[in-house]
Amino acid sequence: MLQRSLGAGAVECYSRLHMQCLSEDAHFTYRFDDTLSVDTTPRGRRKGLATRAGTFYFLKDSLGTITDIADEAGPLVQHYVYSSFGKSLTIKDQNGNDVRK
Repeated sequence: MLQRSLGAGAVECYSRLHMQCLSEDAHFTYRFDDTLSVDTTPRGRRKGLATRAGTFYFLKDSLGTITDIADEAGPLVQHYVYSSFGKSLTIKDQNGNDVRK
């Protein structure tokens, strides 16, 4: 994993395999582990999660829980539903299909 400082507290992290970028995450020091966006390449995707390359943004509720993922054009590509105690209940794609198997 390589990291690069962008200034103003932002850091980009890269995962590389054979000098090929697999993913790029942007973090901000407001919360150290708070991922703002991810760029995913076809080789860097996780089975059942990423289905295409691009930039994705994590949308969170007031508790910081990821409830939706949007692509660079704005439409939601995944929606997450949790119980009142934080247990993951469903993960749906943009068509309403459950992506957890």
